[in-house]
Amino acid sequence: MPYFFFASLTGTIELLNKGPCEWDLTTHRNKIAKLKRISKLSRLLSLEIEGTPLDTSVTSYMNHGFFVRRFQEKWEGADRLKMMDYTLDKYCSEINGTYVDKNDSVLGISNVWNSVGVNGPHLSSVLDSLSQKAAEYNPTSVIKRKGDNPEKTYFVRSLSEFFKDFFGESLYNITAVISSIFLNIEIDIETVVSITKSGKPLA
Repeated sequence: MPYFFFASLTGTIELLNKGPCEWDLTTHRNKIAKLKRISKLSRLLSLEIEGTPLDTSVTSYMNHGFFVRRFQEKWEGADRLKMMDYTLDKYCSEINGTYVDKNDSVLGISNVWNSVGVNGPHLSSVLDSLSQKAAEYNPTSVIKRKGDNPEKTYFVRSLSEFFKDFFGESLYNITAVISSIFLNIEIDIETVVSITKSGKPLA
């Protein structure tokens, strides 16, 4: 338990220390609009790509040498690995660490994965799923006030949420201490409480 907590905390701080990304800085209203566009465009692309030669299995994009070698290290069936090596040699060439198809008329790397029983959905199906997921996704806004220092707000609120998810409490005091250290500014408990309890998502 302690190891898992400290590993999670370290990973969270490392991520938060990079600062908010563009999505985090986007207002709640614009997030909703963007998700609607993603839903609509992914559905349109699914309809456009369905039935074409481009509507291949997603395994056709699992072509980096790292994926293949990692799988071979973990797979215990020698016969299947021989089949994988055979299909790699027959249908693919490795260029700069990435496998490319030798012949456009075959599935190439998808055949390689099929040889060891790894199959994936077609792209049109993935795009349909993406469209539905985007339509159902309910975004939250970590940064809610335009006047805030976005880096401070993002770090404090996200770290407080980490503690709340882990312990069921926001742990304002610890959040204030850690935030002060990594942001290199003085942050007291009152500031943490104010940031974490401020308003509704910005419309």
